[in-house]
Amino acid sequence: MAKAGRSASDALDRWLKQVHVGDDAEINSAIADHREQLDEVLQALQSLIERQADKDVISDATDTNADPVLARLEPILEGRIGPPLAEQEYAEALQEANRRGQAEVPPGYEDFKSKPAEQAAGDYLVWEQTLKEAERVGSDVLFVTGDSKEDWWKQRSGVIPARPRPELVREMVRRTGRRLFMLQPSGLLEQARQVLELEVETSSVLDLEQLQTAESSGKDEWTSEALEALVDLLLGQASVQAYAMLDAAQNEGFVSRATVYEIGGYDETRMLRGFTRPVKTAAKRLQEQGIATGDADTLLVAVYDPAFDAVSASGFRLAKEAVPLLRPIAQRVYGEDARIT
Repeated sequence: MAKAGRSASDALDRWLKQVHVGDDAEINSAIADHREQLDEVLQALQSLIERQADKDVISDATDTNADPVLARLEPILEGRIGPPLAEQEYAEALQEANRRGQAEVPPGYEDFKSKPAEQAAGDYLVWEQTLKEAERVGSDVLFVTGDSKEDWWKQRSGVIPARPRPELVREMVRRTGRRLFMLQPSGLLEQARQVLELEVETSSVLDLEQLQTAESSGKDEWTSEALEALVDLLLGQASVQAYAMLDAAQNEGFVSRATVYEIGGYDETRMLRGFTRPVKTAAKRLQEQGIATGDADTLLVAVYDPAFDAVSASGFRLAKEAVPLLRPIAQRVYGEDARIT
């Protein structure tokens, strides 16, 4: 609610500046009155949400001895958590973490840019203990992390999905003679559904993917105004991408490869490499015009499904926060009842 208020205020300021409204213009007083009313409404909504949060809070959740989630996890995790490092090993690991942080050797060096040294060492401590455990049990490693920073992952390039940093793969082989595999939590759920034939809600996978996207961006969020400006710009320059985003907004944030081909009238031999690039270019142009945008790199991303194709995107997914904001724009473009699929 606070961000929505700031976005609305920023939009008004930009409009006043763009149309050169003078300081003594009569409209300024009316706008100030409406801003005050908007602030009151948003504050009332915040209070309403806070009261509901107090009502819905899980009893005793702040007491770890009585937390119902921890109570369910405890028997599952019993005997499955490794021991801490010995005191001397811990001190040596802190020194090594600091050295690697300064030299930007993965993992964890990004944390040294914003956290105290001992706290920033956390990623490396986890990695060191993982190496020791892999060596002890003589097993390959599947490392699952919600951390999407570049000190863990070699980011996607073209049709190649994100994968572990080569330095980590080599270190695992050198120290243990074993292989390293990495997944994010959403990928783990998807693999559990396919490999272990477990029942996993599709919404759970989507929620995790979108949460990871939001947490990794670290940038301003998209607003309705910015997305509308982006769509209008794309409709004139890259209409296929615009309609793909609007279709995704009406389909829980996902547009399939087949739908993109239908929208664009593409021949089946055409590649979709670089499909999201016009979206990023348009967002950059908006920023140059003084319009604040969210993270263009994560607004529309390719989804890779090994069951579909090892190297080609099976479709494209919108950032979670953009989905509800784009739906009314889609209705404006298509008409109230129209949808492309």
